[in-house]
Amino acid sequence: MRHEGRSHHHHGLSPITFSEIEHDIYVDPAERGAYIVRFAVLMALSTFIATFGIATDSGPVVIGAMLVAPLMTPLLGLSGALVNGWPRRLVESALLILGGSIGAIGLAWVAAKTFPEPTFVTERSSELLSRTAPGTLDLSIALAAGAAGAYVTVHRKAVGAMPGAAIAVALLPPLSAVGIAWSIERTDLASGALLLFFTNLAGILLAASVTFIATGFVARLHDGRFLPSARHGLMIAAVTVLAISYPLGRLGRDAVKAALDESAISSATEEWIGDRKLEIERTTIEGSDVAIEVGGPDRPPSPAPLAVAVRERLGPDATLVVHYIPVEYLHTK
Repeated sequence: MRHEGRSHHHHGLSPITFSEIEHDIYVDPAERGAYIVRFAVLMALSTFIATFGIATDSGPVVIGAMLVAPLMTPLLGLSGALVNGWPRRLVESALLILGGSIGAIGLAWVAAKTFPEPTFVTERSSELLSRTAPGTLDLSIALAAGAAGAYVTVHRKAVGAMPGAAIAVALLPPLSAVGIAWSIERTDLASGALLLFFTNLAGILLAASVTFIATGFVARLHDGRFLPSARHGLMIAAVTVLAISYPLGRLGRDAVKAALDESAISSATEEWIGDRKLEIERTTIEGSDVAIEVGGPDRPPSPAPLAVAVRERLGPDATLVVHYIPVEYLHTK
């Protein structure tokens, strides 16, 4: 493999170890064609596994897809190229990630179109829904997994831990979730899954960059100082995380507000029902529109007092629709 930018020394790593790490995360120009074929085959297989696992709501199947997916390698390569100042390797790694990601979304869309089950079953999959509402905790997981992946890459004796890092960060399932969501015309779910993917991407990029610097996989000047590329690469990775943190924080605040609104409206509904023989079957809140479904042998009271409580919580433009399902309770001796 021809080395890109090897005129400086590497603190803490022997030339042989450094070369072995390069071989693990970068494509040898002489084997580029065969590597791309292997990468594409593994991406396709892992995408189909993840897509069917999400559709059937099977966690173990989705975990299997994470182990097959090859995305972690070019992402570690991108981090290493970023802090070492290797433009060719940076572009190659970025193109692999971009091509693999677009291909995964497209294959998941195609696969989801062949599902025999109805749309309403697919969109209720917990494996799908869990990947459409990312938060700051997901970024923390990505940071830890990225550090683990880079550390295992440098300290090759711990290579058995790499599958654990791949499972923890879950790069592929969000891409499959995007394709599935688009196939059932749920752009809201697709945007959430895409945000989760970019969250994982940014977290790994920053953590792996820091870890590569800390473990010696970065060239230094002869006086021991890091090359400017290390500082610049680290700044780019940090800015990426900061950029993704804004929508994550906003989504997190919205989720907290939605949970508080639902709790307050549920309490108001129970107070409105009083001692009548009625049960709350379902409460749906979409923006400022509230739909409440109640069932039981007793007819509900006038919804006017509940509408007042809803407007007090959600604003004067809030709307309320109450659906009543008459149900006769069966009493058994």
